[in-house]
Amino acid sequence: MLAVIVNVALLPAAIDGMRLRHSALQDGPGDYSADLSLLRRAVHAARMEEALQQQQHAVRRAAGSNRRPLITGCYSECGWQDQACVTQCQVCVESHHCKSVMGKKCRRCRLQALKTKHLRKKADSMMFDSGGIASKHDHVRMQLFGAKLEALDAERQLRRARGEVLKAQRQAEWSMEESSDVAARLHEARRVLERKERDLRDTKVSNAKALKQLRHQLSEQRSELKKVEARLVKAADRAKFVRQKLRYSRNRARWQRIWPGVRDAHHKLEAQAKYRKSHVKRLKDDLHKRESKARFMERTLTRENSKTRQLVDEDNSRLHAAHAMERLLREQLEKAKDAYRKAAVKSQKREATAAALRRDLNKHPLPTRAELVKEYKLNVTTEST
Repeated sequence: MLAVIVNVALLPAAIDGMRLRHSALQDGPGDYSADLSLLRRAVHAARMEEALQQQQHAVRRAAGSNRRPLITGCYSECGWQDQACVTQCQVCVESHHCKSVMGKKCRRCRLQALKTKHLRKKADSMMFDSGGIASKHDHVRMQLFGAKLEALDAERQLRRARGEVLKAQRQAEWSMEESSDVAARLHEARRVLERKERDLRDTKVSNAKALKQLRHQLSEQRSELKKVEARLVKAADRAKFVRQKLRYSRNRARWQRIWPGVRDAHHKLEAQAKYRKSHVKRLKDDLHKRESKARFMERTLTRENSKTRQLVDEDNSRLHAAHAMERLLREQLEKAKDAYRKAAVKSQKREATAAALRRDLNKHPLPTRAELVKEYKLNVTTEST
């Protein structure tokens, strides 16, 4: 019985049943259960393989019997703009289970498609199919929808361009204000520099005059001092001579009468010489102080003039940079204005296109029920005749 089961079940899997039976009878009772489980797994695998082969064979048969022709020649003949004919042909093929569109059943459809093609060439730019007025209305409506979207996009671009113009205008105005502020600072700095230079010239002139006057006074006092010193030398010599005569001369009474006048003249000349020396020294000190003060003032004013001139140079550089920035921003403003003009023209054109399509849509309204019934009756009458 086991040999019969093995021979029947394992025949599709190409298993030799007689050999398995002979090996199973020769083995002991312990190995018989293991061989039985192996046989069961082999039987299950063979059945699964047979079921899979049957399923694939059924799929191939179904695909061969129900295969439909793929409508591709219509696209190359009529294009992709009007797909109503292609769709109608594909629906007809699927519903009638046609294996080819070149048979007798499709002859009427081919003649109708050829007639429709010739009518489409004579028709206007509207979408032409069996929908008629409704298709025209839908076509215009879709064009109007696209035109509205384009007009909205143009309006957004116009708004963006207007924002760019306003931004460039603000930047240009800011640049003009900056240029005017820098020019005002430069004018003020130049005025301050001129005033400081004038102060420096006036200070140099006044110091030169004061020093010249002090030097002249010093020169006069020195000449007076030299004269007084010369007279003092003579008076000292005379006083020395009178003292000698007073000491060694026999006529002392005569020299005693002369001595007070000579002594007083000598003392007076000594006092004058002392005063002149102190006055000359004071004049020297004043001249030295005046020279030091003049040098300090001139050095200070020169340093201030250098700083002011440096500020003037910096402001001049800032003014050139501000003018360059102003020219650049003006160019950007002109470019933004040109872009705004182009965007305005584009927006107007798109709005005009949308308005024309809206008028065209009003010219092609959807047909009413009565019109559709009338058109249907007319088509039926035409086909019957």
